[in-house]
Amino acid sequence: MGPDGVGEGAPVRRALLAAAMLALAACGLEILPYLEPPGDSTKASPGTAVFYVLNQATPLAEFRGFELYYKFYSIDQSAEQTSQQSLPDLDALQEAGFQRMYSPGHLSEQSLPLIPVDPLDRNTPFTTELDFTVVVTMEPSADYQGANPPAVNPIPIRRAATDGSDNTKTFAQSALDEADVDLVDVTWPGPGENLNLVVYALSYGLKDYSTPLYSTPRYLGYMDYNF
Repeated sequence: MGPDGVGEGAPVRRALLAAAMLALAACGLEILPYLEPPGDSTKASPGTAVFYVLNQATPLAEFRGFELYYKFYSIDQSAEQTSQQSLPDLDALQEAGFQRMYSPGHLSEQSLPLIPVDPLDRNTPFTTELDFTVVVTMEPSADYQGANPPAVNPIPIRRAATDGSDNTKTFAQSALDEADVDLVDVTWPGPGENLNLVVYALSYGLKDYSTPLYSTPRYLGYMDYNF
C-alpha cells in the first residue's frame, strides 16, 4: 500500500458507527462526533525514514487537523514490536510514554493542532510528509501537500525537550542529549549503535469550539538515528 493508500473497511466502519450513534441518541446520551484516524499509508522504516500523514476526505465540521506523538527506543528495546501494541486512544498512547510533537517556542505557547488542515482541504485526500532522512544534517519538518498549505510550510516540528531558554528542541541528531526529558528513559547509544524513533498520528477536532476530540492513533512506522 502506497503513501496514499486507504483502508478498504472504512465505509463499513462508518455505517456501523452511524448506527451506533443513532442508538445512543435514542437513549438520550450525549454523542461526541467520531473522527476518522489518518489514513493507513506506507510505514517509515530504518531504510525509508519518511512518515506519511494521510488526510481522508471528511465533511465533519469539527475536524481541525492532526496531532503527532513520538517516542525514542534504545537498542535494548524493540521499537517495532512495542510500538505496534494495541493503543486504542490518546490516553493509552501517553501511558505508553509517547510525547506530543510541538511547534517552535515555549511549551506554554503551543496551539493545537500541530498540523492544521485548511477548511478547503478537509474533504480532499492529501498527504503531509515528514522526511527524517535528513536528521544528520538538517531539522526535519512536515511538508503539507494539500492545495491550501499554511503560511509557513514545511511546518517546523519540535520535541517535548527544551533548551536553556525553554524553547522546544528540534529532531536534528545534533540536538539530542541523553539528559533530555524524552531520552532519560532510554539507554544512550554508543558508537555504531542506533536510537529508534516511533511516530503516531491522530486526527484532532473541536466540539462546540471548546471540547477537544481525538481519533484512534495511527501508527506511522519507525526510523533510526545512527551513532
